[in-house]
Amino acid sequence: MSFPDVSARAAVTPTTLDVKNLSGALDAGKQKLQAQLSGKLDLGNVTSGLMRVTVAGKGVDLPAEAPVIFPASWRDMWRGHSPAGVADVSAEAGVRINLPPNPASSQPAVQVSNWLALDGYTVRLALKNGSLKETAWPESPTGIAGKIEVVPGRVSMTGMTGALGGIQLAWTGQVD
Repeated sequence: MSFPDVSARAAVTPTTLDVKNLSGALDAGKQKLQAQLSGKLDLGNVTSGLMRVTVAGKGVDLPAEAPVIFPASWRDMWRGHSPAGVADVSAEAGVRINLPPNPASSQPAVQVSNWLALDGYTVRLALKNGSLKETAWPESPTGIAGKIEVVPGRVSMTGMTGALGGIQLAWTGQVD
């Protein structure tokens, strides 16, 4: 795994770090991810600020464990269903950093830890040949494909298809 192409533009003052653009590409065999970070940190307030993060990748294997930035309930759900497969991924998020936590700050969309929160986010997956490991069902869904979009409070699915044993499935909809 390597970061072959990393570039950054930033401005530093005694009280702020203003990241104009920090971008890079992660090359891990057939998987390629590109990431970009921008935002401003207030160093005079110990460290606080709002950063904008974007990530995109094609042909990315879904990880065995949910990313640690996910809330605990999402990680538990991931562990319980063991999703697997390949997806094209894009995500944008506002990441609020507060060291120490700032009690005067407004409530973020998702609190990740005492000092890190997602202020808003959009995650898009174009899932290809996915599967779930459902222990409570007689069969596990396989061959899952379609588009999934996750924003605070809503998961939308478009053109989803899959199989449950010999039954072919197709669905579109959203869950709040």
